[in-house]
Amino acid sequence: MELKIPYYIEYTNLVASFMEEIGRSHGANSEELMQLRLIGEEAFVFILNGIPKVGIQDSFHLHCNEDQKGLTFYFSNHGRPMNARKVPEFDTEKANETADALSLDIIKCFSHEFGYQNHGKEGWELLIRFHIKDYKQLTMLNFHENDFDEVTQEAYTVRRATEADVPGIINLVYNTYRYSYAKEVFYNDIKLAKMIRENRILSIITVTESGQIVGHNAVLLDSPFLGEAGMAMVDPNYRKSKAFLSMVLLTAREIKNLYPKILAYAKCVTSHPRSQAFVANFTSSLLQLSVYNQASFVGIKGEANPRETLIYSILNFCNDKTEKTIYVPQEHQEFIQQLLTKAKFNITVLPYEKNQEVPENSVLHCETLPGRQFAEITMEQSGQDFDSVLQKQTNYLRQNGIITINLLLPTSNSLTPEINSHLLKNGYFFCGFKPTADGNWKIVYCNLLSQMFDFNKLQLFSEESKQLSEYIQTEYKKIAE
Repeated sequence: MELKIPYYIEYTNLVASFMEEIGRSHGANSEELMQLRLIGEEAFVFILNGIPKVGIQDSFHLHCNEDQKGLTFYFSNHGRPMNARKVPEFDTEKANETADALSLDIIKCFSHEFGYQNHGKEGWELLIRFHIKDYKQLTMLNFHENDFDEVTQEAYTVRRATEADVPGIINLVYNTYRYSYAKEVFYNDIKLAKMIRENRILSIITVTESGQIVGHNAVLLDSPFLGEAGMAMVDPNYRKSKAFLSMVLLTAREIKNLYPKILAYAKCVTSHPRSQAFVANFTSSLLQLSVYNQASFVGIKGEANPRETLIYSILNFCNDKTEKTIYVPQEHQEFIQQLLTKAKFNITVLPYEKNQEVPENSVLHCETLPGRQFAEITMEQSGQDFDSVLQKQTNYLRQNGIITINLLLPTSNSLTPEINSHLLKNGYFFCGFKPTADGNWKIVYCNLLSQMFDFNKLQLFSEESKQLSEYIQTEYKKIAE
């Protein structure tokens, strides 16, 4: 609950009304409503008296949080610092000159707790706690995960989706994620219907007898040889059914029948392990760290990093035995070879070779997603100036609000063996590898741009994914060495 307005005296009544209505919503009686209104008026006026007439571009914020016994209000103050502002004691004979002190006395009189907080360059803050006698904590009225257990489940069938099912799929996305799902096409009925019509997505759904879509699983086709499996979700009321498993089995059968040469990959969130169950027979090859602000998964709670991390896994459906050779940094040759062999790829992994002829100029292609504060740099050519070019590109992205950068290296030809040390120097560390739509592979490095990241908060389903995480965490720690 937040109010954001300019520092104008004309908005005093708006602040007071905000305080009063918040209190009313939480069970405050008439006397408490009057006190809240008075606190709002006096606090806002007190803050305004410290605001200079010119040079202020900041907005006033009034934020309210619930606690166990009442409400906590936070009043922003971009005026004169409180440790430098002189507030003389109230004097009835000098009422105008000492009115600030009277305002503080009134606020303290009606508040359970009152104080200042110094936020440095962000200004100051007045903190006021107000206890309500017959307090109603609204957050306690929201549902919990256990609330879904009492809902009666209907019989259902599992089948391929058609264009007519699109509204039901979008409704399922809302029931599962609200508006936080990362793939925006699942909120756009026209685009999603076109993808189904043009066979660019294999969509499997669970449908109840009454026609409600309560489950979804899909494969997005990047090319005839590569597809993203996933988009798995089940309505909170049906998460304890066998709908999820049934969709996974049907998806696998459909892929083998329709796309026998496809290599499938899946990107699963790591904010809860249940979503990773359907890739238990995949091989985890990459952690995409901190790629976007975390989705809100309805009915599932757990400790996680504020930005979502994806576990990237691969499965070779066609078991292609064609021999192939790729080149990777020597530091990770053995690790990559083990994973590819486990995934049943007939690929020989060789380290970058010395004495390679290095061109003068590097060529990097950068794609940014400002809404996610994420960027991906693809190396098209590694030149003698790679270190300086990468440093300039990294600084540019940092200065333009990017939080996470992925760097993709080619594997079709050998690069200079020193490249791993150049990347570590610029804050990039190895985090895995992935296939591309043209049948090749990319090595992926990540730069978290000094953001704090806790590997212990990743919730991983399989032992294999945990081992991958441990390997990457070891590389991450080298940045600080």
